[in-house]
Amino acid sequence: MSFTSTLPPVRAPAEPQPRQCFEVGPRLFAERYRVNAVTGKSFTVSHSGKRERHDRATWHAWLQRLCTLGTVHLEGHPMLPPGPAPLWAGLPVGAPEQETDMDSNDRHVRLQRALGEVRAYYRIVPEAPVSGCLFFSLHGGGEVWRVEVDRSGQCHAACDCPDFTRRGLGTGEVFACKHILAVLLSQPELRFQALDYFL
Repeated sequence: MSFTSTLPPVRAPAEPQPRQCFEVGPRLFAERYRVNAVTGKSFTVSHSGKRERHDRATWHAWLQRLCTLGTVHLEGHPMLPPGPAPLWAGLPVGAPEQETDMDSNDRHVRLQRALGEVRAYYRIVPEAPVSGCLFFSLHGGGEVWRVEVDRSGQCHAACDCPDFTRRGLGTGEVFACKHILAVLLSQPELRFQALDYFL
């Protein structure tokens, strides 16, 4: 005999909140996932006696994975599966970072992260232009990253972060890290350059 909830369904929460409790599977034998702590950059979930910390930008993807395990209840209410990821929601990178191929999914992920994670936690500071090049420093992460953009768009932008250094230099690939995309998208006169990475 299975237990069916008579409570109305609820939407998947847009943000993690401490003490949220998700039950997956038949109610009598449900696996429980409890959100213990939430910070500006991460959330911690306990399950089967273990605690796991996740990047806050992956919240939407974490909920989607939870829904693939079975019927999900939130505080006793059946939870509706999350819809398509909102633009500000970050998603886990689909390909390992050491790979040099940047497929359409990877590009989409980087756009999501640029719109959400970087623009939410970093402050983009314009620096003095030098001979047609614009420079921006990104403050707010563990390091200060510097992005260089050709005002004319004839040369692709560059960043001194490890991701760009590893994947964007010497590979012959048109590549943008999340910092480059965040800078291009934050400056109205540079947004057209962001198209180069998605065509």
